[in-house]
Amino acid sequence: MGSMQLVSDFAEHELVSLITKILAPFQNSNVIGPGDDAAVTPTLLTPVLTADLLIEDIHFKTNWSSAWDIGVRAAAANLADLLAMGATPKYLTLSLGLPSHTKVEFLDDLVTAIATESNKVSAQVVGGDISRSDKLIVSISAVGDCANRTALLRSAAKPGEIISVIGCLGLAPAGLALFEADNRNYPSLLKAHQQPTVFYAQMIAAWESISAATDISDGLLVDLERMAKASKVMMALDSIQLVKFISTQMQEAGLELGIDPMSWVLAGGDDHGFLVTSKEAIPGAVQIGKVVPGLGVTVDSVEQESLGYQHFRQ
Repeated sequence: MGSMQLVSDFAEHELVSLITKILAPFQNSNVIGPGDDAAVTPTLLTPVLTADLLIEDIHFKTNWSSAWDIGVRAAAANLADLLAMGATPKYLTLSLGLPSHTKVEFLDDLVTAIATESNKVSAQVVGGDISRSDKLIVSISAVGDCANRTALLRSAAKPGEIISVIGCLGLAPAGLALFEADNRNYPSLLKAHQQPTVFYAQMIAAWESISAATDISDGLLVDLERMAKASKVMMALDSIQLVKFISTQMQEAGLELGIDPMSWVLAGGDDHGFLVTSKEAIPGAVQIGKVVPGLGVTVDSVEQESLGYQHFRQ
């Protein structure tokens, strides 16, 4: 198919056939995947389900995000949710709303990116749906398995435990701020927004040491507050530890934009780092504080108000 062809040039069943061909190299022979009315998978011992929705101009901008970027972000959001629960990602379904002017090449890249990112944790796309839409919509539902393992919950943090982050903080929101300011001076920060690097292997390796966990998708303070409320504890952070997340590029970008880079660390989302508590230090994780008796979140003993992303707050 030509690179300039549009999805409107094809019937729905032809687009489904195209997507099925794109996914074929990623399929496991034990699964009846795309092509039938529904997927058939091997039995899971303790299924864990999640879903995530990305909508053009709300979650991403196509003028600075490629099809591959959008695909990586969509898959990463779901995979990180499953890993935060202690579940091995297994299967994803992908539903797409496509504007009629969408190029087939764009669709190819989008689906391939989702399959490639999922393949990093041996998960696969097993079905989905497609429809015409005014704006691009990417909706993924995913299922994992907590076989022979107790699910990790945000409600399990206990006083005396260490609070740590596995992964990055502040890089993706710094990149977003640069894009919004039409500043292209820091490619690594821009890339972090377009395609966040999720520490999949490190999180899996830490599962047995973790008491409570959550994916940091809406901002550190927001997700800390949720964990504190669910666990009925106070999360006491140390700013000296948080500064470790501020790279030289973040400092320089903050100066150019007039933004304190600590705000990206505390309130920015989309890096998909993992917020965890544990009795002992976790190798490779950055310790940021302690769980203490009380309720809420403090930084250097000062109570904090959550400032992260809220969908319905104007």
